[in-house]
Amino acid sequence: MLIYLCWFLAQVVGFLALVSGREWVLAVLAVSEVDVKVVGLIDKVVFFLMGAAGLSIIVLSEGFLKTGARKARLLGRIGLLFGLEFLALFAFDLGRFLLPNLSEAARPELVHSLAALAMGGAGLLVYWRKR
Repeated sequence: MLIYLCWFLAQVVGFLALVSGREWVLAVLAVSEVDVKVVGLIDKVVFFLMGAAGLSIIVLSEGFLKTGARKARLLGRIGLLFGLEFLALFAFDLGRFLLPNLSEAARPELVHSLAALAMGGAGLLVYWRKR
């Protein structure tokens, strides 16, 4: 039961990281003043890649967690999975935060980015301790 709860939560955090990545790409394009038609094309390609990445997160994380449970390394694998997802979320949020000429409404709050960094670091720390 714990495996599937963690698997579901990994999907939620992974989805948030992917959406944050898409928002970062769109913010970079907005700041770069790219033509609207090109932005639409790039957005469609990024959306497709985001779907493929989300599907791979769904498929690979279930087997990763099940194997960890069989080898009695579930906690370490949970730490690694969530640590990497939260660090990706932090990187995309920080990228949007540091973009010049971006409106304040499009910037994420620094507190949320730092919380993602702290959770990602804690997850990787759990992984390294349980190795």
